[in-house]
This record gives sequence, structure tokens and C-alpha cells, in this order.
Amino acid sequence: MEKVILITGASSGIGFDAAKMLALKGNKVYAAARRVERMEPLKEYGVVPLHLDVTDAASCKACVKDIIDAEGRIDVLVDNAGFGCINNLQMSNGIGNLATEFRRRDENGQLLGSLLKIDYAICATGYGAVTYTARTLDELRFAIEDAKKQTVSTLIDIKVLP
Repeated sequence: MEKVILITGASSGIGFDAAKMLALKGNKVYAAARRVERMEPLKEYGVVPLHLDVTDAASCKACVKDIIDAEGRIDVLVDNAGFGCINNLQMSNGIGNLATEFRRRDENGQLLGSLLKIDYAICATGYGAVTYTARTLDELRFAIEDAKKQTVSTLIDIKVLP
């Protein structure tokens, strides 16, 4: 069964490569980032590029709504952006205690606020999601392959820093 996958931070690096790989494996992939033009080459693989500013809760909601309207669901979220989209979705739904970043932009676009480290994979299990934490490319490959077999929501938490 084809999975509907949203990948944040897909304009370069692991997000870009994951979008291409997952589309080539027959999934419906939505690649999201601020720099939409950098995702244009992904269109040849069937990837749908979307604008997303993960520091803006309204942008996160709009991105998710567009996918839900088109597909009826999101099976896998690869939250790969530098500032997690799931944070803003949680905070905008009144679940601020789960967010890692209590930040906002001031009138000049500067980020204000503080950070609080939290493990999303552990939090997502409380919602019944199957979760994976990937620190290596092999762990990411395993998580993606196993996630495609799941029948519930899936969260892949990519840890690229020690």
C-alpha cells in the first residue's frame, strides 16, 4: 500500500534525498521547505514540493491541511527541518508542554524564546504512533522500510547531532 509521506526540511541534504528515495519506492511524497525552488528537481520523481516555514504555526497547519485535503491522510512524517514542525502543531493545539521550542518571531523576523530538549519519539508513543529514532543512514533506511508496513501513524525522529 502506498504511504502518504510529509518530509520537512526537504530542500537539501537528507530531506531531499529521502524524498527522492521514498518516491522512487512508490510512495506519495510531499516535500516541504521554505525554499520551494530548490525542490523543483524532485517533481520528476512525482514528489510534490510545498512551501513550509516550520517556525510559523499557520504555515505548518496550512501545509498539513493541503495534504489532508488532497490525500485524506498523512501516514509518515519525517520531521527533518532544523526547527520541528510538530512543535508548532502541538503548541497550536494547546499541547505546549510537549513542544521543544518555545520560540516565536518578532516583527523583524528574529527568533525569540528558549529551547527545551525532548524526545519526540517518546511523546508520539503516547498518541499511539509507531516511532523510530534514526542516528545513522542504516537506522533511517530501516525506519522507512518498517514504517511503510505500519497501519498507524508513524514518526521518524532523525538525530543528526550528538
